[in-house]
Amino acid sequence: MQALCDAGSGWGATWNQDGVIVYGTQNAGLWRVPAHGGTPAQLSAPNGAYTEFNHRWPVFLPGGSHYVYTVLGTADTAGIYLGAMESKERTKLTGDRSSSGYAEGPEGEGYLMVVRGTTLMAQRFDAGKRSLAGESFPIAENVGVEFGGQAVFSVSGNGMLVYGAGWGRQTRLTWMDRAGKRLESLGDLGDLMQPTLLPDAK
Repeated sequence: MQALCDAGSGWGATWNQDGVIVYGTQNAGLWRVPAHGGTPAQLSAPNGAYTEFNHRWPVFLPGGSHYVYTVLGTADTAGIYLGAMESKERTKLTGDRSSSGYAEGPEGEGYLMVVRGTTLMAQRFDAGKRSLAGESFPIAENVGVEFGGQAVFSVSGNGMLVYGAGWGRQTRLTWMDRAGKRLESLGDLGDLMQPTLLPDAK
């Protein structure tokens, strides 16, 4: 194991064929560093208007000069963006908040992948023109999404896909007695975690 740089609290990384690693950080945008280690250089930063929280989960596109990444922020700014190694310009592709992936189909066509709810979706993406086309369509159901929006899937350049089933999602709070007998369910299904009773025990 070799230390490359001090990355702080990291949020995903991607490695291109030219030996460059791009990684996300907690509140300081995307950074690049040589694969053999060195001094990181900043590629992107939250916009400073308090409508972007952080940039995370970068994924290189073919050629290694462009990448997609996720911006977490307000409804207007959050989404999947296209960035470039040698430019500060960026393009918003979708309003999705999950991590993303890129793969090529059997005919060489490219696809951008994201998770919506618990469904893995794909949409045609022209890596040369760097634009989406057509409608998105489902690939897999019950795909896990970790706290913060990181989707539990990975796809290779040739389209091979692996994903983890959902966990900790679509649960319902339920009262149980001390013997483990179910007494009553509360509310609707949702992404619920770590319930804590208040002092009134109600």
